[in-house]
Amino acid sequence: MDPTVWSDWLKEGYFVSYQSTVDAATRKYFFITRREWSHYEYVWPEDVAPGVSSGPFTVADLENTSAPEKQLWQLVFGVNKQVYLYTHVPTDVDRHGVAKKPKQTAALRQVGHYEPGISPWHQPSWLTEHFLIRPDTPFIAVSCFNRAGYAWGDDGYGDYRAITFHHGVNPIKLNFHLAKLELEKIGEETEGKLTPSDFPKLQVDPRTGVGTSLETGEVINATASRLRNESRYYECLENLYRRLIPQRPITLTPVRAPATAT
Repeated sequence: MDPTVWSDWLKEGYFVSYQSTVDAATRKYFFITRREWSHYEYVWPEDVAPGVSSGPFTVADLENTSAPEKQLWQLVFGVNKQVYLYTHVPTDVDRHGVAKKPKQTAALRQVGHYEPGISPWHQPSWLTEHFLIRPDTPFIAVSCFNRAGYAWGDDGYGDYRAITFHHGVNPIKLNFHLAKLELEKIGEETEGKLTPSDFPKLQVDPRTGVGTSLETGEVINATASRLRNESRYYECLENLYRRLIPQRPITLTPVRAPATAT
C-alpha cells in the first residue's frame, strides 16, 4: 500500500460500525464527519539483544484522548528491523494468532507476528491495520523478539548477523500512519432492536414498531412510526441495520475460536 494515498483510507461521508466490547450482541453505528492524516515514529524504549524478547510496551503517545466515541483512529505501521513484532489491542490481549496457537511462546515465535517482509518501514501493509477508540481500545501495545542470528535460514531469507538493537544507536522503530476521524453517532442495534443516539433511552423493534423504555421497561406502541418523524437518526439507523445503506464494519478485538472444534 501507499499510506499517502487517501483513497485507501476511511474518510468523510463513510458510515462505520463495530461490535461493542462490553456486549457482543450490540453493534454501534457512526458517520464520519472530519478526518486528518497523522504520522508518528515509535522508538523502542530499551536495548534488545539477539534471541531476547522485549515488551509489551504501551505506545502512550498514540493514546486516543478524545471523548468516548467521538474519534476513531485508523492506523497502520511499518517495521524497520529484523524482529518478530507482536501487537496487543486491547493492551492485555494478544492478536493475530490461530485457535490452537493464540500467541507466541519460547518454542514457537512465528505466530501472530509481523516483520519487515510483511510490513516494510516505508510501505506499511494493510495487514497491520488496527483501530483506536475510547473507551473500547484507547491504546495499542507492542512487544517483539529479536530474531537476528536466530534460526539461521529457517524462513528462506538467509543468515542474519547476531545484532543487539540499542535504544540510542540502532533502535527498533515502528512507522505509524494514522487517519484521525471525527464521528457522529447514529445509534445502536441490540439483537434487532434499535436505539437512535438522539433517543438514547428508547429501544425500538423495527419489525413491530414497538418501543421499550430503557429506564422503566414501559412498552410504548407505534414508537418506530413516531421516531421517523421526531428523530434525526432513527430512519438512517434502521436502513443501516437492514443493510440498505453501505457501511464498513470494523474489528476492534480478536476474532476468537475454541482450541478444539465442537
